[in-house]
Amino acid sequence: MYPDAPDFWRAWADTCEYIGRNVNGGQMTAPRMLAYAAYKKQSPELGLLAWQKLIGNSLPPPARPAKVSGPNLVRPVTDPAFLGGPVGWQLHGVASVQWALNAIETTEMAKPWLPLWEKSR
Repeated sequence: MYPDAPDFWRAWADTCEYIGRNVNGGQMTAPRMLAYAAYKKQSPELGLLAWQKLIGNSLPPPARPAKVSGPNLVRPVTDPAFLGGPVGWQLHGVASVQWALNAIETTEMAKPWLPLWEKSR
């Protein structure tokens, strides 16, 4: 087992803040890195920024799931939609999984600052 290394964890929080501030919202690393930095530093500013980069300043119109059917399907299915129409990072597949991980981690680590984001909308 390794001993605790507080200097490393402080440096990691600083790195997460730096990267999170400098990565655009549509990229996968910013929200969760900012959420971690907000949690470690107890920073409302970073917590709000994590929510803004995860969801934005306002939510898009409600998504409309699409019914998919055809001769190559065993049965028709309803294709889920993620926060509106596909805009690159929201396409199904690995990007959806990454967005879900961002949402889970941001929800957990930046939870105290969700009311700030709600007020900013």
